[in-house]
Amino acid sequence: MNKDEFFESIKAKININREEFNKLFDEQIVELKERGVPEAEHEKFALIMVKTRLKKQLMSPSKKFRGYLIGINPNAALNRNVDKVKEDGILQYRKDEQQAIEHKFVDMSGNPLWHIMEGINVAEWKLGNLITDEDYTCVALLLAKQEEEADYKLTQLTLRGKKIDIYSIPRFVELEFMANVKQTDSNIYVLNQSITTELKAITTEEINFPELARKYLKQNCIDFSSIEAWHDKNADDYNRLMVTKASCVSIIPSFDESKSHILNIDSGDIESTGKPLTCWVSPKEHLNFTEKTPEVFIIGSTNSKVIDDTQEVRYSINTYGIFVPKIWRVDKPKEIKLDEKKEEAKTEEW
Repeated sequence: MNKDEFFESIKAKININREEFNKLFDEQIVELKERGVPEAEHEKFALIMVKTRLKKQLMSPSKKFRGYLIGINPNAALNRNVDKVKEDGILQYRKDEQQAIEHKFVDMSGNPLWHIMEGINVAEWKLGNLITDEDYTCVALLLAKQEEEADYKLTQLTLRGKKIDIYSIPRFVELEFMANVKQTDSNIYVLNQSITTELKAITTEEINFPELARKYLKQNCIDFSSIEAWHDKNADDYNRLMVTKASCVSIIPSFDESKSHILNIDSGDIESTGKPLTCWVSPKEHLNFTEKTPEVFIIGSTNSKVIDDTQEVRYSINTYGIFVPKIWRVDKPKEIKLDEKKEEAKTEEW
């Protein structure tokens, strides 16, 4: 098997492009030259060395997907609980080192362990384990499919630790990535990251998100006037996700990483007199539109809260993604680094 044949045999199993493969191959050639290996045997030994380097990835059960990142669920509440248990362990250690170790708040070196803490549900199997970066998670929300499939599905990809800077990944352009399939049905993929997971842009051409949402997320597309009723019907569904079209009434930006941007939206109907709906937006999100923008598409999960004084039910949205048509954007998108060098595609004008 020669170099080209070997690349063709592995490219569907791991997320590696020709440029990355050639670089890895050339590194082995340099080493073989330094060792004095005869040139006639360079390719044979270089391929063996490359295969060895990629062995874990080639053995991984992960599948290759293509799709579009449409939002990020930062799992803020769950991650705050990790911080609370971690901080409690540190506090207990500062109070009494020996007692903290005996009660397994920390290990012998003072590193926080998972332990029982009032108000926080810690799984029994976690107790006594070190708290690490891998305990922090977020969920990438995508429209994705395996390469041989024709249709996209709503996809939830759980990412852990600091493996991926998810907020730097471009939205609404085609990506390629590897992931482990945890669960699938006719409408949704639930995926976990693998050692080969890396979301790579393979084109600069942006999708028409409203069109794809109507086609593949039809049951999640909710008219603004129906949001409250939809929430009441689906309040018990932890994975509820909705997409709605609205106009932006006001923006209260956050300059504190622990606090959300606040976006107030309404239906955009000039005859509407109802109160705006509040959207909570991650402070890591870049808002590339202004107040009074007449058309934004909100991707998120609804919430409701009863106000004690008035017993009024107040609704809001935890926002995972925002699609704004180009005509309403206030700055140019950042340059997208492609997986491979390709001619830049022309983007459809709105």
